[in-house]
Amino acid sequence: MIGRLKSAPSGSVEAGQRRFFSSALRFLRGALDSGASPGPVRVSLGWEESWEEVEELWRLSLQALGGCVRAQPWICSLVREECWLKHTLTMLSQCSALPEPQTQGALEEALCAMADQCPVCRAEIGDAIGNDKGALVIMRKLKKSVGVK
Repeated sequence: MIGRLKSAPSGSVEAGQRRFFSSALRFLRGALDSGASPGPVRVSLGWEESWEEVEELWRLSLQALGGCVRAQPWICSLVREECWLKHTLTMLSQCSALPEPQTQGALEEALCAMADQCPVCRAEIGDAIGNDKGALVIMRKLKKSVGVK
């Protein structure tokens, strides 16, 4: 992901960069599902069979996304356009827990980067945390990042 951050000669974002990050966001968005009933988040049906092979890649991709957002804040607008942020906040509000601490850490790292780089993202995250629901309530670094106690 980091290698895709090379700026275009004119300083504009290349279509290829947008396509790459859009695809990465779809991969990240489609992996976990909060389901229709309250409870812990689970692996999406489409990924259940191969999750053992891709779960570390998924977490590393989240960490890379956070790094990319910090290096190139334009990615925040794409995160919002692709509805990744909205989907992730909804999922975290609806679930009672995440599969393991590493998943929480990776999600929290990416969300903190978005909150730090984008005032609109910070407001959306703050609103979701303010509802005091789901797995968002245990994300202390994220609460601090958006200024929620």
